[in-house]
Amino acid sequence: MSVDSSGNQTNVGFSESASISADRRVVTFQSRATNLVANDTNNSWDIFVHELRATQPNDCISPTITASASTDSGADYVPDTWTNEDVKVTLSAQDNEGDSGLKDIRYSATGAQSISETIYDSQNLPPITTEGTMTLSYFATDNAGNQESPAKTLTVKIDKSAPTLDTDNSYRSALLMA
Repeated sequence: MSVDSSGNQTNVGFSESASISADRRVVTFQSRATNLVANDTNNSWDIFVHELRATQPNDCISPTITASASTDSGADYVPDTWTNEDVKVTLSAQDNEGDSGLKDIRYSATGAQSISETIYDSQNLPPITTEGTMTLSYFATDNAGNQESPAKTLTVKIDKSAPTLDTDNSYRSALLMA
């Protein structure tokens, strides 16, 4: 069914070749309806370009999010590699231009260090301090409720313990017996 800008049904049941601009602000289509605009008497296909009102809900794309990590010494941390320092994770998200805007970024962690779902605060970065392997999950939500899904993940591996050397002679004795 086709309708005009006021929501009135057209006198032809359909329109064709609809297209929405990349920024989702303009719709184009063709129609043979004679009541979409006043005094349309050409009895031919007409091309229509309609700018959507700014108040129309048209945000249907989730925001995008990225993560970067560094060690306490300031060196870049490469995810899923071992470090002997605490790690700080910086999350950054953006909504598409013209969309509803970013509502929040959330993260949680499982593994060696558990963190329940928390709203990200760039002034208080997620502290990753526990030895072992942990997975940080994170996602962004915009003001229209669109959420990046599935959540992205970043694996952090921390080992601050120095290796130990077994100083008993059982290993040496085993070598001598062999």
